[in-house]
Amino acid sequence: MLREFFLNMRRPRGWGGRLMLWSMDTVHGALAQWGLGFLMIRPNNRILDIGCGSGKTIARMLVAAPQGCVCGLDPAPLSVGKSIERNLTAVHHGRCEIKQGDVSKIPWPDSSFDLITAFETIYFWPDLTTDLLEIRRALKPGGTVMICNGMMRAEDSASPVPRFERMLDMRIYSVHELRLALGASGFFDPHVVTKGGWLCITAMA
Repeated sequence: MLREFFLNMRRPRGWGGRLMLWSMDTVHGALAQWGLGFLMIRPNNRILDIGCGSGKTIARMLVAAPQGCVCGLDPAPLSVGKSIERNLTAVHHGRCEIKQGDVSKIPWPDSSFDLITAFETIYFWPDLTTDLLEIRRALKPGGTVMICNGMMRAEDSASPVPRFERMLDMRIYSVHELRLALGASGFFDPHVVTKGGWLCITAMA
């Protein structure tokens, strides 16, 4: 039963999923605000948030880009519904679009976005380098990707949460691993900031 509840971290559903979305809003809110502080969001930017959850981070970025558009992508219908509900006014005005889907096949054309963010979600991606290539496809030339995680693996050491990695089929990455994956998928000029166990890395397409 414990595993079933924590699987809602991957794909929220049912009452457990609703509880998990509320919990993530509460627990990860400070992390998201910290990560957003490293971005220079322009008023007319087009932004995509991958693994958008309840849409709280989308709402923050809509404020930062008042003439822009902020989209969201999430594999869970529950998350898509919550994100739309939270950002309904922006959706109605064409400033926000939320789609169900996966990072491995982003349902927008090439060069659609100035910025793509991923908060607390890369742990569950099928193939980090391949999925970063897909993100690069969806970014405009010179666009930015940002990965913000609340957990990281120290270099050449074991996972900080080995039980959860096994239980949820997830992967906690080190800074070195992320740098390698970004480079292999064509990103450059990575900038890394850490704070305790938190990690924020940005790179350009």
